[in-house]
Amino acid sequence: MGILIWLIFTEPNSATNWLGGEISIEHFQENDEEKLLVVIYRNGSYPPSENAPQEMSVPFGEYVLTKQ
Repeated sequence: MGILIWLIFTEPNSATNWLGGEISIEHFQENDEEKLLVVIYRNGSYPPSENAPQEMSVPFGEYVLTKQ
């Protein structure tokens, strides 16, 4: 296991900044290549009203970035 970084963020476009998520970034080496595993997910916040946005502009998911 490599270095792990944990980040918390909020959606800048939501009226009350209630909508947020978390990002974990892990550095690792695979087949002599440096890589980052980036996982973006919602942190479980609840909307303040029915009309509040339900989706973030950052897509949730798992991404592997390879150093070129």
